[in-house]
Amino acid sequence: GAGVSIERKDDAWRLVKPIQAKADADTIEALLSNLTFLRAESFEDHPSGDAAAQGLAEPAYQVTLGFGKAAKPVTLTVSSKSDGKERLVKGRDGYLYDIAESHFSEFRRSVVSYRFKLLSEFSSLSAARFELLFHPKGAAKPTLLTGTRTDQGWSVTPEPMAPARASRLISELSRLKAVDVAAESTGPKELAGLGLSPP
Repeated sequence: GAGVSIERKDDAWRLVKPIQAKADADTIEALLSNLTFLRAESFEDHPSGDAAAQGLAEPAYQVTLGFGKAAKPVTLTVSSKSDGKERLVKGRDGYLYDIAESHFSEFRRSVVSYRFKLLSEFSSLSAARFELLFHPKGAAKPTLLTGTRTDQGWSVTPEPMAPARASRLISELSRLKAVDVAAESTGPKELAGLGLSPP
């Protein structure tokens, strides 16, 4: 029951509806790639004209691609009905096709899927130092671990850490991506309730 409208401007993708936000370029490029290489399993030679019976009156998925002033928008409509193996699809020419259910499952169908969720991005090889700050319950002050890259690998003080674990930590942080957006904004009380103040 939801949908998104996304536009590309100055070589960057942005959501314009239902919210104004930066879009996830990787998800959009994957969608465009899937549409580019989408192939039908079969062709409906004698389709019935009943859109409701075909599951096209209230489709499971519909995507419209706009090309600016260069060409008219084209729409692909996927039926809400499935036999478990294939789904009916209405193409831009009005013809009906059957596509594999696996193709349909590749289409992201939530607003948050198209939102930008990359939290950090850097080259893991360029990282030279990290700090981990912990707030143990009941402790008088937080605990700070500092990691420094050396010729032999990572050196962590005041408590040692396995070099492979430190490297894996930096690798994970180099391209950390969220799975959802929990809240648009929070105040001090909300942060405390979520365990983020102190973290």
